[in-house]
Formats: sequence, C-alpha cells, structure tokens
Amino acid sequence: MQMSRPRPPYLIKRIARNGQTIWYVWRRPGRQIRIRGEYGSDTFMAAYHAAMKAPIAAAIEKSRLPPESFSWLIDRYRQTSSWSQLKPSTQRARGNILKNVEKVAGNKPYASITKADIAATRDAKRSTPSAANEFINVMRNLFDWAVEANLVDNNPAQGVKGVL
Repeated sequence: MQMSRPRPPYLIKRIARNGQTIWYVWRRPGRQIRIRGEYGSDTFMAAYHAAMKAPIAAAIEKSRLPPESFSWLIDRYRQTSSWSQLKPSTQRARGNILKNVEKVAGNKPYASITKADIAATRDAKRSTPSAANEFINVMRNLFDWAVEANLVDNNPAQGVKGVL
C-alpha cells in the first residue's frame, strides 16, 4: 500500500463549477496566488515554491476609515475568517449588497443602526422580494459577527422578517 504525500502548507484546493481542480497558495493575510500545472509535477512545485517566497503583509494595513463608521465595520468583516470561508460567488453577491448599503450608510455610526433602519431598507426593496430577503440575510451575518467580536451589544437585523 502506497502512502500519499501530505499536502504542502498553505496549499488550498478548490473545485470550479466545471469540475476543474484549482490550486492556490494562501498565507493570510496575504492574497491567494493561483498555482498552475498538474499537482505534484515539477512545474507545479516550482510555482508553489515561487508563491511561498512572495512577500505577504506583516499586518493588515490600518484603515483610513473612521473606526465608528459602518464602512469601517464592513472593512473589518471582510478581513475575517467568517468572510474568507464563504465561497467566492457568495462573497461577490454579499459584497455587492454591502457596497450598495455602504453608499447610503457608510459614514453612519454602525452602533446607531436599528431594527427600524433594516426594516425600512427591506421595505424599500419590497418590489424584489429575493433582494430584500438577501439584504436581511447579509445584515444578520454582518451583525452576528459584530456581536461575536464585541463591537455591538445586539444584532439589529435579528427578528426582522423577510418579504414573503
């Protein structure tokens, strides 16, 4: 019986929608670097070692956003494992929702956002029920993380009902 080699450190395997296997080197907080070639081949290993030598940020750059703003909260959320563990398609969809919310409430203090604010935005999206419900879902996830990180005392999106 032949033992398989253990996967090298920081190597992440993803399966694309078309079934293709894609490999990345991801040393947090740095970016993901795609590795091309067949797993284990000389080309693959050379690309892996080159990616491992690439510099990574020693620390996440300090944000220029005011620390009490909703934009700051969103920025911090995007740097967490709660965000990075989402599928890229989910990150893209939620990121678009957060970007739109940020345009409207980015400078507003995140601690001042209330259940009524979330419900009012839901009501404004009532003509597209799936968008309204996804907005509520994104806000719940964001504020669940904020509660866990001790940034807010309660989740204002909790208890806001979706559009039927």
